[in-house]
Amino acid sequence: MVELYRGERALDHHDPSAIVHIQEFVSRNPGNAVGHGDLGTAYEQLSRYQDAGIEYRRALEIEPDNSAGKYDLARMYTLNRPQDAIPLYRESLPHLPQSSDKYFNFATALRMTGNLQEAELMASKAVTLDPKSARNHQLLAIVLFQLGKVDQAVSETKLADQLRSPH
Repeated sequence: MVELYRGERALDHHDPSAIVHIQEFVSRNPGNAVGHGDLGTAYEQLSRYQDAGIEYRRALEIEPDNSAGKYDLARMYTLNRPQDAIPLYRESLPHLPQSSDKYFNFATALRMTGNLQEAELMASKAVTLDPKSARNHQLLAIVLFQLGKVDQAVSETKLADQLRSPH
């Protein structure tokens, strides 16, 4: 447990040494879902997304009903397998605290797969949860343009631009 603690502290400080500590813990405790999840997070912090996905999958093999683990794996799948991310978002989001980031990520995966109607709903939810986020408004604008809702898209684009510009 000492190695896991050291690894988690290093994770909190975005210290790459987290991997060494957590790998040591996981090698001694291969059936520990938390260890695999933390190792996934450590890999993700270093932009090692394939390795992160492998660890998040291992964590889910150990604890298949872990909503946070499903969400973490969904984020990794959004990068190159958005169709596989969508069911994980659907399963996990109702059981996690709401945040605009979660709905932004879900909307992104939906848009990537061409499910624009649902992407609009999820991007709108992201905007509702954080109306001051330029990226949320920009994503909603992109989806609206793709849906042919040009006037609404222009309005969202203007809001995004206003939020990005210094006041």
